[in-house]
Amino acid sequence: MKDFNSLLLISFVKNRFEDGDYSGVPRFDWELRKVFSNLVSLSDCFYSRLYLFYLSLFFSSKTVVITCNELSLAVPKKLNTIVVHHGVAQTHFDRDEQWRDSEAQLFCHAQEKMYKLPNRIFVSPSMWCANEFSKHYNVKTACVIPHWVEPIKKDPIDATKKPIILGDWRSYNKGDYLIDTLKERMPHVEFLQLKCTYYTRKSFYEKASLYLCLSLSEGGSYSMADAESATLPILTTDVGNYNEFECDAISWKDRDNIDLLENKLSQLLTQSKSSSFYDTWTFDDWSDAWKKVVSRFYDSH
Repeated sequence: MKDFNSLLLISFVKNRFEDGDYSGVPRFDWELRKVFSNLVSLSDCFYSRLYLFYLSLFFSSKTVVITCNELSLAVPKKLNTIVVHHGVAQTHFDRDEQWRDSEAQLFCHAQEKMYKLPNRIFVSPSMWCANEFSKHYNVKTACVIPHWVEPIKKDPIDATKKPIILGDWRSYNKGDYLIDTLKERMPHVEFLQLKCTYYTRKSFYEKASLYLCLSLSEGGSYSMADAESATLPILTTDVGNYNEFECDAISWKDRDNIDLLENKLSQLLTQSKSSSFYDTWTFDDWSDAWKKVVSRFYDSH
């Protein structure tokens, strides 16, 4: 086993769990610290960028930075960097008519530029995400390491209560405008928006009957991963982790087809799952995969 303590391992993220941000990238940063005990987590600020610049001047050969798409250009070129594809800006831009302003274009251009920097390795949490980046930016397909999540033990379904369909539908990209119509068409079902912290999320999945993803673009959804770990039936558009998980998938182009959604949801509410991707993809598997990626820089120095 390699001694990773001889490396300066930095996780560079916009926000952290400690800042009260429970979205995907902060959660990934928090989970990764379970793999590397010496991993230093830095949130984006002037002093963090100044520290990275200092490391690039004096400790570049011993430093490995793990970061996300949006911050990869802020990491000095001399530093060995692992960029995790948490989302595909160009796919989002192409499919989401409400996300086509100048800021969105900047995200797309930034992701294109990050491939031209030296000392970079790219990792995706899903095969879909890796393929989308390869298609849009004409680059080699990234290494795929699916997220690991702690399995959630689901409660038995109470047949006397309304079935609960759980999902994250916070924006147009995630299908917010479809939920009211589905509620009208399926009054016997409760549609529950996932609003929770990492620590309270289990109670949502334990009582749910099904997970619904209506997104136009997803890198590797932690909320879907939690649903898979709880052995919930999943209906999803063909984005994100759907290749890795046992899902019932529809084309993202068909998400406005309410009849199709209602029929699929009704069918899945009568079904159950007895196994999960996380029965075979363990924390040790995830940890070993990440150690192999970091070792590529370790072996070169």
